[in-house]
This record gives sequence, structure tokens and C-alpha cells, in this order.
Amino acid sequence: MHDSHACPEDKPHPLDARAAAPSTTAHRRAWLIALVVLAPLLVLAGCWWCWHLPNYHLVGRYPIQDYSLLACTDGFYTRESPGQFVFRDWNGQERWRLATAATPPPGQHATPRVFPGVRLRTPSSLSYAASPDGHVFAAVMGAGMRTRVQVWRDGRPTGDLLLPEPFLMVPQRWVHALDNGRVYVWENAFDWPLVAIDNGRIVASGHFPALGVISPDGSVVATQTGAGFTYATLTVHEGSIHITPRYTGIGALSIMRLPELTLNSSLFTGGYLLTQDGAVYNAAGRVSAANAWRHEALAPGQRYTLQFDETHSRVYSPVTGDAWTYAVSGVNKGGDATSDGRFALAYCTAHIPPHLMNLLLGMPMLSDMFKRLSLDYLALYERPGRLRAVLRLDLLNRVPHLTRIDDYWWFPSPDGHTIAMTVTGNTSECLVFRW
Repeated sequence: MHDSHACPEDKPHPLDARAAAPSTTAHRRAWLIALVVLAPLLVLAGCWWCWHLPNYHLVGRYPIQDYSLLACTDGFYTRESPGQFVFRDWNGQERWRLATAATPPPGQHATPRVFPGVRLRTPSSLSYAASPDGHVFAAVMGAGMRTRVQVWRDGRPTGDLLLPEPFLMVPQRWVHALDNGRVYVWENAFDWPLVAIDNGRIVASGHFPALGVISPDGSVVATQTGAGFTYATLTVHEGSIHITPRYTGIGALSIMRLPELTLNSSLFTGGYLLTQDGAVYNAAGRVSAANAWRHEALAPGQRYTLQFDETHSRVYSPVTGDAWTYAVSGVNKGGDATSDGRFALAYCTAHIPPHLMNLLLGMPMLSDMFKRLSLDYLALYERPGRLRAVLRLDLLNRVPHLTRIDDYWWFPSPDGHTIAMTVTGNTSECLVFRW
């Protein structure tokens, strides 16, 4: 019932609303109290997460020239000086050391991610490649008006020769190494001469299609042609190399060409080809249609890759059709599969609500700590999706004397127990982690 006898003093004054509102100081005090309560809970949750799973631990660190990493089934190569390469097994033990005849100018180094069989050209014109298993290594470089090729097997020289034809311009040179010891070398000069080298001598020659890429086993050459590609077979017969086009397919290849690097993530062993939209081809034509999965680099051995979307990842072999899927917590950034498809190393970012992150960064006491704390992490999953181990990528807090990171990359061992990682920043090092 409405009380008509209420006094005027009983009615709220407009200024009372402003007086009743909490002050800015009170707001800040409430947030600070909430933070004091929340911070220990975050720390405890982080500790529980770290203790709940095995963590990778730093077991080795070695100086390197740049962060190039050639991951193979039996180990990995790094470059420790301009013309020198070191091969280590997946325990981090050095197996052999190679010295090429090329030395690039000071301050000019090769850069991005490198995979087995990838051609890498440095400003000194040095290109190099490792076979899928890592036992064969080849380097090609300029030598006056000629091209010099050096080949090693298990660290021992097996060939050092000059290609016969001189050139009148400085060409780009590429090299491709196979497990059986064969090496292909081609140049973009004139009509793209191509040679095959066995045991230190030229056994066949031919011509290479411009911008082509050779499959890991040397059986197929694929060339991007606009919105499609040309699929061709490669054979050697009586001193001649024959590259025979078979058909034209639809779809873009995952081939990146930079001044220092050609990265192949489309051609698999056995002549299988995977387009960016997920379609699979082989010598007979298309095997399966496109799908919604994005895919990452080839695993050593070139039989598996890792595909992913926003919430899930899939270890997949276009060669056999074998696949398994796992869900990823946090932001899914892809990752890598191991050579036999048993493990996947997921690359993720922990999810923290933006308003909470802004609050933490706005606190002077916590701002510096959170700026140094990386929310990225690597998580090892074992088939059929069991989470086995974690490596938090807060390297500035984990690696002594590392104060700045410019670039880094990594690759897991076939059994998942080792991660080889190259880092450049205030220092350039190869880091080996194990669990």
C-alpha cells in the first residue's frame, strides 16, 4: 500500500546514489583482495598440472650457427659453424661431424625450419640435404665457374666432384639425398640441368622441371602449376634421367620457397601426395577427396603427418590411410607426428580469459613475471590419445643465461622421449630435452 504520509526526508536524494556507489579506491581494493586469493590458486593449479604429468628436462645444450634443424629417423643435424654440420642421435650423443668446402660471408646464415631432404641455400650459395634416415649428407656450392658436390655416408666422405658444365651466371642449386646413397643435383641455369650421383660419380643426367620437388624416395616429381599441379614419375635408365608427366591434379601443394629454403610438406614416400586441402594422390590418380584438416610438416620417414583444426589433431598417413585423433586443451597450433605414427607432439597455448590476463599484466608486482612466462607448451600424446608428458616453453625461466629468444624450432624423437630444439636469441644453441 502506498503511504501518503511519508515525510519528504524519506525520499532518496539524487546525490545519495553517487554517495552510495563504491569508490574507485574500494574497487581497486576488492580486485586486489580477489587477486591475492586467486594468485595462490593459480600457482597451485599450475603446480598440480606440472606434477600430474612427467615433464621434459633439459639434458644437453650445444652451440650452433643458426636454428636450422634437419630431423631424421636416426638423429638430427645442426650447423655449428658456417660450413660445419654435426649429427647427433636422439640421445643427444654426437655421432659425426662434417666440414663442407663452403664458408658464407660473416653475418649471413641460413634460417628457417628444415626437414629431411629439404634443400637449403645460403647466401654463399651453399645448399645441403640429409637423407630421410640421416646417414647420407650432401652439400653443393659454387667453385669458381663450376659447381662442387660433396657427399658423406655416416660421416665418411664418399664423393667430392665438380659438375662438368661451367655456367655464365650464378645459379641457384639444389640437392636431394636418398637413403640408398644416391644424390640428385640440379640448377636453375639455362635448361635446368639435372644429374644423379652414386658413389662419387655421375651416373645419369637429364633436365629438371622449373620449381619441381622430388619425393623423399626419389620416385616422383611434383610441380605447382597455378591452381593445380603436375604429377610426374622419375626413373633412371642407361645414363638418362626421365621425368615423365602422368597427370594434372587439382589443389595447392604445401611447398614454401624462400631465398634460403624450399620446404616440402606434400610428397610422401611411395609416391603419395597430399594437397593443402587434404586430398590424396598417387601414381594412379586421386585416392581420396579433400577435407577440412590442415596439415603440418612430414614426420621423419615421410610416411606420417599431423593434421589439425581448432580443437583436435590427427596423426595421419596418406601412404596407408592409418589415422588416430586426439582432443587438445587450450589453443591448438598444430605440432608434429613421429616417424611411426605412434606419438604426436602437440603445440598449444594455455587459455586464460583476456580480462584476467589484462588484470595480471596491470599489476606492477606481477607484470614482469607474466611477461617472461610463456603460455605456450608442447604436449606429447601417445596413440590412441593418452597425454604422456609436457614441456612448458617458458625457456627464459628454464634455461640459464638465455635472456632473449628470436626464433626457435623443435622436433620429437621417434619414441617421443626426446625433443631436439634449436634456439637463437642472445645466444644460439641446440637444446635437448628428455622425459
